[in-house]
Amino acid sequence: MKRLRKGDTVQIMVGKDKGKTGEILRVIPDKKKVIVQKLNLIKRHTKPTQQSQGGIIERPAPMNWDKVMVVCSETSKPTRVKYEVLENKSKIRKSVRSNKIIN
Repeated sequence: MKRLRKGDTVQIMVGKDKGKTGEILRVIPDKKKVIVQKLNLIKRHTKPTQQSQGGIIERPAPMNWDKVMVVCSETSKPTRVKYEVLENKSKIRKSVRSNKIIN
């Protein structure tokens, strides 16, 4: 189980975009992939239609979620995520690096 959610700020750990940060737009759990805003861009050649002009469009492609880590809001460094169960049986996500709650 991966501890990533839509809206998390993540840092790319490997590949052509190594070291860059971005926000998760979508998580695809059955394929273990995430789509990160403005990272891992691919060029898509499209034909003109009645709604769009067509041409070459750049868009983010899905990437394996093992290649990203959540960025801690306090230290601005990548961190692992742990779950903690509260007394009222609810779970919260915490940063392993700073032990602070991740929104």
